[in-house]
Amino acid sequence: MTNADEYGGMPLLGVNGVCIIAHGGSSPIAVKNAIRMAVRSIEHQVNPHIIEEVKRYHTAAAAAPAGG
Repeated sequence: MTNADEYGGMPLLGVNGVCIIAHGGSSPIAVKNAIRMAVRSIEHQVNPHIIEEVKRYHTAAAAAPAGG
């Protein structure tokens, strides 16, 4: 089992930005760690990586033979 305060929340992927979802009753420590997670997501350029992988997938899918 994980400690909710340790992580603070989970990222909401698929949005054009950084969004960390946390419980409404989060402690101050959890909120601090959720903010830390958001900062790390920006530092590691999570969204640009996701966008690049989606583009790569679509390119590969378009190049694949039909029916296969």
